[in-house]
Amino acid sequence: MLYQIGGAAITNAQKISDFRDSVVAGDTDQRIENAGAANLVPTDERGLTYSRDTAEVIKVVYFGGATSGGFYPSGMNGVIK
Repeated sequence: MLYQIGGAAITNAQKISDFRDSVVAGDTDQRIENAGAANLVPTDERGLTYSRDTAEVIKVVYFGGATSGGFYPSGMNGVIK
């Protein structure tokens, strides 16, 4: 749908992808547009999408923070923090 909307939708989706890449090492996200066509199933060489470990996911939801921030300004509770 974002590809069909085009323009700002594609640009803003790429900004979100770039942000996720900025808080974890590497360039694991892919654009929703590839070579002028929709990238319908962005996968790695194993056919997996956005392969991240637990620590990387936490960095994304904390917006780069180590123990809190982003979607969880006070941190999370439970075993995985």
